[in-house]
Amino acid sequence: MAASSATDHASKLLEVEDSVKKKLKTVRESIIDDTKDEDILDYLRDVCKFQLQFQEDNVRNQREHIIQLIANTHEKDISSAIRHLANKTLENYKSWYTHSKSWIDDEHSKSRIDDKHSKSDQHSFKGDDHLMSLCLYLLIWGEAANLRFMPECLCFIFHKMKTSIIRHNAKAKNGFLESVITPVYSILKEEKDRKPSPIISHRRIANYDDLNELFWSSQCLKVFTWDDNNLSLVITVPGLEKWRRKKKVNFIEHRTFLHIFHSFHRLWIFFTIMLQALLIIAFTQSLKLKYLLLFGPTHAFLMFFQSTLDIVFTYGAYVKHNVRIALQFLFYGVATGIQTFLSIKSFQENEPETSVDYFKIYEYVASFYLVAHLAHAIGHSLLSFFPTDKGKSVTWLKWIFKERYFIGSGMQVRPLDFLKYASFWIVLLAAKFFVSYKTQIVPLVKPTRSIIMMRDANYVWHDFISKNHYNILTVAALWTPVVLESICFHTLMKIYFLDTQIWYVVFSAILGCVTGGIAHLGEMRSMYMFAKQFRRMPKHFEKRLVEGSGEPVFYKCWNELISKLREEDYLSDNEKELFVMPPPKEFTIGNGAVNVNRWPLFIVVNEVQLAVSLADRKDHNELLRSLSKEGYLRDAIKEIFFTVGEILDRLGVWTNELKEKYYNNWKHGIYNEEATHLLKMRIPITSPMVQNLLDDKTLHVNWNDQELNTLSVEKLRLEKMLNGTTNVLDVPRNGEARRRLLFFGNSLLMKMPKPPSVDRMLSFSVLTPYLDEEVVYSTNDLHTKNKDGITTLYYLQLVYSDEWENFNERMEKKRIGKKSLPEDDDEIRLWASYRGQTLARTVRGMMYYYDALKFQHTGGDGDELIDLVPAQKFTYIVAAQRYGEFIKTKHTKANDINFLMKKHPLLRVAYIDVGNDGKTHSSKLAMLDGKDIKTIYSIELPGDFRIGEGKPENQNHAIIFTRGEALQTIDMNQDNYFEEALKMRNLLEEFRPPHKKPDRQVPTILGVREHVFTGSVSSLAWFMSNQETTFVTLSQRVMANPLKIRMHYGHPDVFDRIFHITRGGISKASRTINLSEDIFAGYNSTLRGGMVTHHEYIQVGKGRDLGLNQISAFEAKVSSGNGEQILSRDVYRLARFFDFWRMLSFYYTSVGFYISTAMIVVALYAYLYGKVYMVLSGVEKDMLTKARIEGNNALESVLATQAIFQYGFLNCAPMVTGYILEQGFLKYRSTGRGFVIEHVHFAENYRFYSRSHFVKGLEIAMLLFVYVVYGAQRTRKGYVLLALDIGFLAICWLYAPFFFNPLSFEWQKTVEDITNWNNWLTNKSHSAPDYESWATWWEKRTDLMGFRARAVECILSLRFFLIQFGVAYHLRSGVGTISLLVYASSWVLFVCIGLLVAFLSLSPRSSNKLRFVHFLAFIVLLAAFITGCVFTLRLQVLDVIASILALIPTGWGILSLANHGSRRRGCGGSCPSGPGATTSAWAT
Repeated sequence: MAASSATDHASKLLEVEDSVKKKLKTVRESIIDDTKDEDILDYLRDVCKFQLQFQEDNVRNQREHIIQLIANTHEKDISSAIRHLANKTLENYKSWYTHSKSWIDDEHSKSRIDDKHSKSDQHSFKGDDHLMSLCLYLLIWGEAANLRFMPECLCFIFHKMKTSIIRHNAKAKNGFLESVITPVYSILKEEKDRKPSPIISHRRIANYDDLNELFWSSQCLKVFTWDDNNLSLVITVPGLEKWRRKKKVNFIEHRTFLHIFHSFHRLWIFFTIMLQALLIIAFTQSLKLKYLLLFGPTHAFLMFFQSTLDIVFTYGAYVKHNVRIALQFLFYGVATGIQTFLSIKSFQENEPETSVDYFKIYEYVASFYLVAHLAHAIGHSLLSFFPTDKGKSVTWLKWIFKERYFIGSGMQVRPLDFLKYASFWIVLLAAKFFVSYKTQIVPLVKPTRSIIMMRDANYVWHDFISKNHYNILTVAALWTPVVLESICFHTLMKIYFLDTQIWYVVFSAILGCVTGGIAHLGEMRSMYMFAKQFRRMPKHFEKRLVEGSGEPVFYKCWNELISKLREEDYLSDNEKELFVMPPPKEFTIGNGAVNVNRWPLFIVVNEVQLAVSLADRKDHNELLRSLSKEGYLRDAIKEIFFTVGEILDRLGVWTNELKEKYYNNWKHGIYNEEATHLLKMRIPITSPMVQNLLDDKTLHVNWNDQELNTLSVEKLRLEKMLNGTTNVLDVPRNGEARRRLLFFGNSLLMKMPKPPSVDRMLSFSVLTPYLDEEVVYSTNDLHTKNKDGITTLYYLQLVYSDEWENFNERMEKKRIGKKSLPEDDDEIRLWASYRGQTLARTVRGMMYYYDALKFQHTGGDGDELIDLVPAQKFTYIVAAQRYGEFIKTKHTKANDINFLMKKHPLLRVAYIDVGNDGKTHSSKLAMLDGKDIKTIYSIELPGDFRIGEGKPENQNHAIIFTRGEALQTIDMNQDNYFEEALKMRNLLEEFRPPHKKPDRQVPTILGVREHVFTGSVSSLAWFMSNQETTFVTLSQRVMANPLKIRMHYGHPDVFDRIFHITRGGISKASRTINLSEDIFAGYNSTLRGGMVTHHEYIQVGKGRDLGLNQISAFEAKVSSGNGEQILSRDVYRLARFFDFWRMLSFYYTSVGFYISTAMIVVALYAYLYGKVYMVLSGVEKDMLTKARIEGNNALESVLATQAIFQYGFLNCAPMVTGYILEQGFLKYRSTGRGFVIEHVHFAENYRFYSRSHFVKGLEIAMLLFVYVVYGAQRTRKGYVLLALDIGFLAICWLYAPFFFNPLSFEWQKTVEDITNWNNWLTNKSHSAPDYESWATWWEKRTDLMGFRARAVECILSLRFFLIQFGVAYHLRSGVGTISLLVYASSWVLFVCIGLLVAFLSLSPRSSNKLRFVHFLAFIVLLAAFITGCVFTLRLQVLDVIASILALIPTGWGILSLANHGSRRRGCGGSCPSGPGATTSAWAT
């Protein structure tokens, strides 16, 4: 594609654009009577009587934007298009005005209103109000900078400006940016510039949402006032002071786990009440009313707790719902007190008769409470079908049943959708509760009773609680895992609160597999299946991807696809010839004409060879039977017959008799037995006579070059058909080419909207944020060896060996005998870059959209360098925020980006330019103009654009340069394919309602399937890619339908652009709280009445992390993002506004997954510590002995765990089912090492995995060792399985980072690791980087912990002393006594050992003699200590070993308390610099 001038492109708009420009001028002329050759946008810019001063480039940018929007909106006429766009753009403003009308109008009534304006026109412009309002709003939005994240703030500004233009005759004192945007920006900047703490305290910092929600109520008027005289926004001093004190609006993001209950209280209340019900049924075997009424106090208390949290999380903020919160708090407080009192009175026995029948009163109170909450639950669900604007009655009811904000009122669903996802959860929960009751609750009932009634349990230690209180700790040790991660002691390890996640995974896997099969996914799993169905593809192509006449037919599209695959080096030249499809041909033989379908060689070669083999075997009947059916064989034989006949006829060497016999009566010629003789002879084309005729130049001396070329091509095709031997399963050799062909063919069978013509399709943009990642690999990058001696190019040549061969073959054809070409280096760089996760790969992929649209617009025959219609429909912006910095510093990445712009002339780059003073910031747009890169727009910003999270801020500054009605967000590590770009018209049609149902709600975000292209480089990358592919396919398929809960999980989703730019953008950017910025776009869209769907007939490529450290970092980022989501107001509101069933879906598909994962780890600890408690206390051995004597099998079963079956593998069920659905039962073969080809030092791995893997693995191994040593049932099968099961988990946590670390087991690398590890541990400098000093690393880690986190860590550290307490009473010297003196003596032993170690560490370094004396003294003290232990404490050898075992967790606990309990930085201020530094490092 040659270079195109940006100015030429702007000047050559279609005729409809000229009409739009005339309309803009007409509107201005209806307002201002002068002769200026200007339009309405110029009027809004520089008529200072009415309007503020917008920036020149902002007006030019929005002029292009508005003209293209109107030109691409295909309404009946331009006026209808303008009305449609204005209504859609101002839809959010109208909703805000309706919501704020009371206070905004009251405020206006106090202002001066010009008498010449009547009430009827006080909110309307003269002339075309729709166009004026549209222009004004987009000009405000185009210059709003960071305020674009605050849509209601923009609505406020728009309302004030519009009113000022219509009502007042004032002059603007300063420009719009300075007068209106900067005051609000200054408040945001003030919050950003506050000294950040290691952990952001959200409750002390105002974010974008806080300031935006201030404009939901009249509170904004106390902070901001509008100056009609100067047309500016003014901050009031009292209002600003109050804002600085409060800062939070409607919600405070306290950093506490209580948000889990606060947001999803209905879920936790439901499961708690159901657990209570199951326990009542299990223990009483009845459902008496007396017991059922116990649900009342439970529910009331939990709701009272919820109401308390409502107050806590809104106290001190601007809150609109104070009355509702207070009433709710009082109601549930009173209900809890009354019901608890009546419940206790009703259950009291042996009381004297009284005149008050408490149970009867309790019945009435409970009945009233139950009816009220049933009505609440039903009303909450039913109101989901009604938007708030259905009337005051609905609004009032929603105030009762739900919190009411400006957002959240349009989240209704269709009754059919409600029925589908409600049925899903009813069936799932029914299965869950049935299995939980039978396998979790019932087996523990009898053992629990036995344990409680066992009064003479023998505790070997000093028991404080259990012995005289029904063995309560033993019961807790059994039931705590039941509540967290319930143990089914016969065979299974199950969950009560957590197994719902497992049930959801299994149900969603089954449902997703079924719905995928119904949608024809996986119908073509191999090239054999592809070839069998290829005959149907032209028909499906015409039905799915062709709008009408003039568009390319299937064979053109197919051949273009094959050409693209060859250009990308996925096919060789020979494979390209096999896959090229000739067009259907009409053969003329004599006076007749016959139409013959011609198929690619990779299909027909096998068919012809089959026919030849049948002829060789003289199997005439089978051959004739095959020829009589419609199929590839018949078409191939017909093609051979008529091609040969046509060639010989044109050469003039065949007689009329032969024509008559074989070709004029062609059916007889093919179907009679003579056909077999022709096949046996391989058709006369192979005979020397015909070959000589074809080669004889004298016979066709008068033929032109085209005729000769056609003859040569047909001859070559015939030779390959007759002599070729191609196995359809072996081509193409490249796996990626095979996958793309299979998916394209499969997608043609799937349901998709009919596409419009290119000139009538929706226009769209693609936006890619870029920071400083690789653009194009440099020659130096490719040839530089790493420390292991491997170059990037060498590695890529090994991994993609077939593609490298294809590349060399392609370059050889270009060179035409030359050894090299000047562009060889660039071609190699591009080849390598297209196989990495680079910007070059992403840009090439996205520009396929233009290629596809041009191909479809021209019918595959276009030869224009730039086709204006596709160029109008598609815009591609790369938001390279540092591009200006790269230019100034002459960074190579600036040249690389320029290289991409010259290679792809329609590429535009948006970037931030910082002035020489460092204070002026501008958002600029650069593109190719002729042969030079020029800046075409430059819009000044109020300051540094980086107020919040970097990526959404980068997207926000560039979004003003996007165009069209749709916007696709693409990450820097993504790819696209030509064949998928052909389906973009179909996808965009999803935004339009069906013709038969024009009122149906249309989606606002279109979810798109992803293919993870990095799965072929290693086994770890393969597993990661399959897991990720499952999430973006099967999981999101179920989330979209039937659950109606799909959000935006990153790219490459397509947004309704106008909907989102008027509602806060395509992501959220508040610092830290919006760490997972993408998903908040889905939250925001849903809360504002949008709908998210998922479509799998189109896909986009996606790169993922390949090494274990990279994958872990990605998972950590996602997990951290989910932790922040739990604190957010978006999750809280969604959980509150959804009906119960949809709320369940939301929980288990978002934050619930991570909560469940964390609780599984907690449950594992609870289970192991419970087991250790029972074996160290001696109660397990005692109760097991008594159970065997008494024949109590139930108790014995509980105490003697037979097997524990980890259910975590069921989380892989969707991946397995999705893999089987789309690829069949294929055997995986490892492809070698991944991109991570450098060895990572152990010290770095330790820093990365210390808290998440190593510490937990060591603790689990320690607990398991204690259980194995002191357990009472070591010979039982279940005991061994338990040890193996949890031992395997500990090994995985401890050694996985080594297994997936390249060269981990090389001896030289091991030596280097030990040296590096020792240097890191012994470096005590606090100023060294954390990768050089353990002390610095520890300080940075502990700096992230606040007071509450330290307090919790200190409390949890006390668990380590349990082991010492138990081991002390198992020493031979302590057997038979439970006195606390035994425990005290263990501390004496610990102190003595500590003193000995300290004495040894104080070895003098000045003299060898002194060292020898010190060593002898140590030996004497050690001997004295051992003698004292043996004769005083009567310790045996096993006692010494046990004491050492107990010292490990005790020392661990002391160090942990010292590290977390100290107020000083680091580990108590002493460990890093004292003699215990190394010991503490090993412990932590």
